[in-house]
Parts: sequence; structure tokens; C-alpha cells
Amino acid sequence: MWDGQGLSEFDRLALETTGFATCAEVRRHVERHFGLERDALLTRSRKWVISHPRQIAMALCYRHFSHRLSYESVGRQFGNFHYSTAIYACQKHGMAPDPVHSKLGRRARACRVDAQIKRFAA
Repeated sequence: MWDGQGLSEFDRLALETTGFATCAEVRRHVERHFGLERDALLTRSRKWVISHPRQIAMALCYRHFSHRLSYESVGRQFGNFHYSTAIYACQKHGMAPDPVHSKLGRRARACRVDAQIKRFAA
């Protein structure tokens, strides 16, 4: 019988959370796995003991629910983090960013910069 040896921590958690229906379930499972208090991943802490599990949970949420959640909505599920935090979490755990969302993000940033340039030039 295959016992899952040789898998990374992220891959093991991905297998364990496959049947979960919401990001809250994934978040609570990751908190239990790492021995954290309930809702610890919702804090803005940058300590590694919090940020590392939060990155794993964000990447798992996007992996399991990308068909209905954008990077922005995954960030919101974890206490209103910026969408780039969710993108970074996915990249950190071996998932390439979704080209559609990344392209839209770059285009939106470019439009904001152009608007600022026009405003200051006038």
C-alpha cells in the first residue's frame, strides 16, 4: 500500500484537503496541522510560524477552488490580504500563476499608472 512517503508537506496537505468545500475548512485544517490557534492565519503577522502556514493554506484554497475564486477573493478569505500575496503563495508552492488573472492585473496596474501620469502632467 502506498503510504505517501516522499511527498512534500504541501502535497500531503493537498491530498488531505481534496474533499473540502470551503476555504474556511482548508484554513482550519492547516491551523490544526501546524498546531495554531483558531483564526491564527487571519492575523497580519509576518512571523514565519504564521506566514508559512498561511501561504500553504492560500495556495491550497486557490488550487482547490480556482474554478470559482480569484487571487483577490482568496486574499480576502484570509483577512483582506492583497491579491499579490495569494499569487506569491501559489508560486512559492510550485503553482504557476494563472495567465488570465496575471494579465488582467498587469493591465489594471498599467492603467492606474497611466492615469496618475496624466493627472500630474496636467
